[in-house]
Amino acid sequence: MALDLKELERKLDECLQKETPESLREWLNKKRIEEAEADRLSGQFSSFSNDQIEIIKKQVRGWDLTYSVLRAIEELSELTVALTHLWRKHGDRQHEVLVEMADVRIALKHLEIVFGNCQDFIDKKVGKES
Repeated sequence: MALDLKELERKLDECLQKETPESLREWLNKKRIEEAEADRLSGQFSSFSNDQIEIIKKQVRGWDLTYSVLRAIEELSELTVALTHLWRKHGDRQHEVLVEMADVRIALKHLEIVFGNCQDFIDKKVGKES
């Protein structure tokens, strides 16, 4: 059975004519949420490798407390801006949000190295003792 590309193009055009930028954005966001939920259920979350943690520790050794705190504030502020852009629907901002999330995760790892592990507090806040 040969694929009729003209017919496929006609059907796609017909379907897309019924869509608006808002409906396409809603569909894309729904798909992203479904994908994130599937990742959550399968346990696929980002984490640091041991090598990455060692690199972060080396970075932090040369920093004073003020620099570590200001760096975290800067990264958190940039994530806030990215989320605000997403909320205000300034185009497709998923990539920007993910980049800033990565920066925040690294900054939080810096703070964890400086202040200590916060797992006990996490366990209490999510209502489970490890």
